[in-house]
Amino acid sequence: MKAAADLRLAKANAWPDPTIGISYLHTGSEIPGADWFQPFYPKGSSSNAMGLGVASIPLPIFNRNQGEIARAQSEQVRSDFVVGAARTQVIQDVESAYAQFTSARDRLHMYEQTYLGFAKESLDIEEFSFHKGGASILDFLDAQRTYRATQLAYRQELAAYLNALAQLQTAAGMDLAP
Repeated sequence: MKAAADLRLAKANAWPDPTIGISYLHTGSEIPGADWFQPFYPKGSSSNAMGLGVASIPLPIFNRNQGEIARAQSEQVRSDFVVGAARTQVIQDVESAYAQFTSARDRLHMYEQTYLGFAKESLDIEEFSFHKGGASILDFLDAQRTYRATQLAYRQELAAYLNALAQLQTAAGMDLAP
């Protein structure tokens, strides 16, 4: 995680970096040329020198990057809390979607197993009664209206069930069989 990397960097920056220098010096002239060129660049012996030295080593007496280390530690704690909150939110979303799915599934089964059958049976009885003269046209039309309203409610429950299934699939991040 970035917060952990920032904390490692802040701890590493608590220790100073020494400054080391390397030098190379060449003196003399090896430039070929005419004799009149000699006053500007005298010809003669040449020498080389090489050096290695430590320019500075800062001593962290009062500042060992404590503030940045503390800030990085608090950022890491905050990051851990954010990750935990995201996990909790995902679990809550899946549980909520599953509860809606099971509720919609149970209501759909009630329509399929009970209400549609009763509404169809009631319509058939009223239709038989109407054709045999035992019921009025208003009773027959009322039975048809009730049957169609039950079918409409069933289709609305079917739509709610499929919507809850889609929400569950989205929350879980996978395809689920209905």
